[in-house]
Amino acid sequence: MKELMHSTKPVSVRFLNRISKGEKLSQDLYCTAISRCAKKGKKVIIEVEKHRCSGGNYFVGNSDVDAEEIGDVYIDKEKVFGNKRDLGKFLRLAGRNPVKSKYVVFEPGISEKADVVVLLLNPDDAGRILGMNAYLGNFEVDIVPAISTCASLYRPLIKKKAIHVNFIDYFDRKYQCKGFFEKSELIVSMTLGIYKKMSKIFVQTSHGGNSPKNMEIFKVPKL
Repeated sequence: MKELMHSTKPVSVRFLNRISKGEKLSQDLYCTAISRCAKKGKKVIIEVEKHRCSGGNYFVGNSDVDAEEIGDVYIDKEKVFGNKRDLGKFLRLAGRNPVKSKYVVFEPGISEKADVVVLLLNPDDAGRILGMNAYLGNFEVDIVPAISTCASLYRPLIKKKAIHVNFIDYFDRKYQCKGFFEKSELIVSMTLGIYKKMSKIFVQTSHGGNSPKNMEIFKVPKL
């Protein structure tokens, strides 16, 4: 499937408690690891306890980050929310990683052992991914406004039949991950099971590799 969707850069994400002896740990953040793995084809391993971003630690790493610290970031520093009520609603919607692990491993390509498949792609291919999932009878799309980039790593484990669409957080695009993501790029993520099902029906649907038959193309004035 990925060969026919040229913008797609797949990353397999695994949550592990053990890694092989001698494996090199990265200083990447969860957000930069997605881009580095997708674009450079490099395996990235992050030790959860040594991850430095408090947001990633809260959402992905399940660390104990108190309410005051979260409010300080989202309300006082970033001005993402104007009050604690809206912040609380956001945190309930965003959820947290249901899997606790010591390491988060990013591997280029599709691994049979992936917990989540993350695709860095353009809007055209993102729309086709959603269309193929609809062909499978799954019409739910998981979008949470203002959600962090790293939420793409765990949201499919909460909404298992949905495709998570992540527009890449403004702070990451402009500051933390400057130069890592193009303006034309976004992220979709899903379980490995959904990815495999879409691969099987890829040639059956015109959102995939099929060509529509006997469809009239209407003539319109040129743009």
